[in-house]
Amino acid sequence: MQTNALERARSPYLQRHRDNPVWWQEWTEDVLAVARDQSIPLFVSVGYATCHWCHVMAREAFSDPDVADILNRDFISIKVDREERPDIDQYLMTFLIASQGSGGWPLNAFLTPEGNPFLALTYIPVQQRRRMPGFSNICTQVLTFLEERGSDIPRFDLTTISGGTATDGTVGCEGIGELVGTIAGSYDTHHGGLGEQAKFPPYNTLLFLFHAVAICDNRRAREIAETTLSAMADRGLHDHVGGGFFRYCTDRSWSIPHFEKMLYDQAMALWVYAEAYATLKNLRYRQVAESIYECLERDFSDGNGCYISAHDAETHGQEGRTYLWTDEELHRFDSEFHAEWTRDFFDFGEASRFERFRHLLRRRDGPLGKTDQSRLRRMLEYRARRPQPNRDEKVVTAWNALAATSLAIAARRLEREDMRDRAIRIYRALADRNQRDDGNWCRSSLGGDRDAGRFLEDEAAVLLLLTYLVEDETDPELADLLREELRAAARRVESFRDDSGWTSARMRDFPEIPADRFDSPSPSPVSLAELALQRTALLEQRSGRTIERGRAIEQDFYNIAWLVAIGEYYLVESPAPHPWSETPINLIQARAPKTTWCFRGVCRRGLPESWNPL
Repeated sequence: MQTNALERARSPYLQRHRDNPVWWQEWTEDVLAVARDQSIPLFVSVGYATCHWCHVMAREAFSDPDVADILNRDFISIKVDREERPDIDQYLMTFLIASQGSGGWPLNAFLTPEGNPFLALTYIPVQQRRRMPGFSNICTQVLTFLEERGSDIPRFDLTTISGGTATDGTVGCEGIGELVGTIAGSYDTHHGGLGEQAKFPPYNTLLFLFHAVAICDNRRAREIAETTLSAMADRGLHDHVGGGFFRYCTDRSWSIPHFEKMLYDQAMALWVYAEAYATLKNLRYRQVAESIYECLERDFSDGNGCYISAHDAETHGQEGRTYLWTDEELHRFDSEFHAEWTRDFFDFGEASRFERFRHLLRRRDGPLGKTDQSRLRRMLEYRARRPQPNRDEKVVTAWNALAATSLAIAARRLEREDMRDRAIRIYRALADRNQRDDGNWCRSSLGGDRDAGRFLEDEAAVLLLLTYLVEDETDPELADLLREELRAAARRVESFRDDSGWTSARMRDFPEIPADRFDSPSPSPVSLAELALQRTALLEQRSGRTIERGRAIEQDFYNIAWLVAIGEYYLVESPAPHPWSETPINLIQARAPKTTWCFRGVCRRGLPESWNPL
């Protein structure tokens, strides 16, 4: 193992470290066996291809000869792509947060030869910086600690801190109101969103809030949703020129983002803004949803029916360079438009400054006019001539299934049949790429090469997608085929659950750990599975299993499954689908010879006179 072995790695992230002087290895049973047999501690670094600070460490610490010398001499160093191995990432991230109070990537962990973590950090500089020790100094302290106290290191057991659900059994609008009240406790009344530091888009929370608005006419939920949706759409999280959303903003006011674009963010944003348009009746939300679809088709298509996983935060080593503007460029556009349009449309206050450039923040709220749309297209044409960020070309099963689900939902809410057709094409192309002969789904593929993983998240996301495709299909033969695929998918999902709960993955080189329950930024594997199985049960005309209410903020998507389980969803059975434009968010449709509807445990013939009576 006295060489960097990443030359053969399939992951684009691992490939970026193949020229480091560190003797990187992949996570394999053979590598772990050497560590155990020779009592060599492990240094495990987890990241992903489009992570800005991962690139910084690749250029700094992992290219430094002194750092490489100590790692190569005293450790076995392993690189992990978190998008390929969410189980390892979850385990080490849980340890990082439990020990340090916060997390992030790159995730750098020191483990005993047996694979037990005892120190985890995020970014580590080469030399001491302020109060942060340098990399080599940390390695020296780690070795001293292992020599003096290595035998006393306790086993880190994820099952003891994996969390669970809330125990309060309050249901109906009272229970929903309690959850909204907890969300309101973290709501930033000045800027929207949750918390008062860096702002992550709360997609799952917004979807739950739409249910609170639809079912209970909860005014606090409406206020939180509308303020947050506007901040996300108008400030720096949103790519106003090209559509789509960046991963998160580094400041409270949603001004400056980290500029990577992730497929799962686009999927969740499309779902949220399509449902926002249907629930809150704001044309601007429709425009945002349609611009996300344009971004997906233009920037994320792999050319074979699926979507790639991400776009880099950097262009030629400079974060955000593709998306940033000089004052001179903006002045030239105003000259071309014969108007001070950029000054009127964008906010060029101090918050828009990023180094010597401007990041575009919108000044005016409300729908875009035709002139605005035309001029933004012109700016996109100009921007397309710049160097573009690198793309991570992996096709991740869960994220493609989530994107297809969002397209199926957006097709209903926006009355866009082309989006439904695209959702079906993604499912079929994904099956060709990522489904094995035994029916199980791999985690990801690249250039037709599938990985060996099998994860709950992927199986559950596919099942959830199938529930929406079955629900919409009007051709009897295709509907029967989809139902067979639905039942097979449900069995695969159920195989990840036993008496102790949900398991994250089935892998030979890593212990089985409890599946993640935290809904951020996309739904957790457990939440995807629970909602998919609840929907499957209703589509199969049977009751779903009883589940407890989840924790607000942490499990907001899970709580949508809880709403289905306690009867706060309509089940409408009819010979043909009822128009989705006339239905609320909390409704599932199934085919039956006669039209009936059920809600809160009561079933009647025909359709209700109104939805969601208080």
